[in-house]
Amino acid sequence: MRGHNPGAVATLPPPPPPRRDLVGPVEVAPSKAGPIVMLVGGGLVLIGSFLPWATVTTVFGTISVAGTNGDGKITLGVGLAIVLVSILELTGTSGVRILNIVIGVVAAGIGVLDYANVSDRIAGASSDVAQAAVGVGLYAVIAGGIAVIVGGFVRR
Repeated sequence: MRGHNPGAVATLPPPPPPRRDLVGPVEVAPSKAGPIVMLVGGGLVLIGSFLPWATVTTVFGTISVAGTNGDGKITLGVGLAIVLVSILELTGTSGVRILNIVIGVVAAGIGVLDYANVSDRIAGASSDVAQAAVGVGLYAVIAGGIAVIVGGFVRR
């Protein structure tokens, strides 16, 4: 066998160069996760504004005080603002994220202050016949405010 070298390794031709018409910057759409988390947080603030902020349970039943009997009117407006600003960001408006973070801090702050206020007022109200507690609405407002803050720091 002439021309055959048993110790030689076969070589393949080099791959073709990449096509220049297919190579270019890849554009990645901004993540919608942050605005969606903020939108959900705003919804929690809105819903929490209508829910009970304090409850008293006795053998005769439960009495609740809704958030809208007090600062829930404020958190209702704050929650609506969060939802609107989140929708603006989802539709492509830039520069509104910091505004939503600030509004989220306001919502969480109002929730925490009212939680402390309600807790102080009900501290001595519980007895053998009545149990007073912070209502679920305050927890929703605080959680919603925190969700807005967290959503504001989710990377775009």
